[in-house]
Amino acid sequence: MWLSTTDIENVMEQYHAAHPTFKFIGVHPRDFTAMARSGGSCISGTDVCDPPLADLHKKKNIKHIGAVFNMDKHDQRGSHWVSCFISMDATKPMYGAYYYDSVARPPPPEIAAWMLKIQKIVDGFQKSDRPFELAYNRERRQFQNTECGMFSMVFLTVAMRNADTFTAICNAMGNDRDMNTLRQVMYR
Repeated sequence: MWLSTTDIENVMEQYHAAHPTFKFIGVHPRDFTAMARSGGSCISGTDVCDPPLADLHKKKNIKHIGAVFNMDKHDQRGSHWVSCFISMDATKPMYGAYYYDSVARPPPPEIAAWMLKIQKIVDGFQKSDRPFELAYNRERRQFQNTECGMFSMVFLTVAMRNADTFTAICNAMGNDRDMNTLRQVMYR
């Protein structure tokens, strides 16, 4: 069974509430930076299009940010879920913007451009000798058509601990059967 936007938001908001250094910024279509016809503002809001990362990091002690994206545009039905994890903590194994797609496609242009924007914002306020990394997984884990939402959420929930490298997390992600079993954990 496919997960809806609401299904994903309900689970991720619980993780957001339980982890004070993690902020979940929502579930968005791939064209989330498109301008709304009525007012010319970003359809997903400024917290996503122009995230106040310096403010979140310095004033609210947010070190990690997560988002889930659908590969369809805002006026389409929805096709495939992916996620992005941002770590602003240079002392942890993951420091950068990490894109996870369970079928191992690179980020589409809209999300790739957003990741570059995030990198520039973080480089502007976070002084570190370590470069802010941009990465995406290259190994396919999903072979059925129902578990992309679970893969996206599981990636974020493991990444928010920031106890391992992106490569190690991607290598340990499991398969469709594992994700289906984890539904019982996330939706109990």
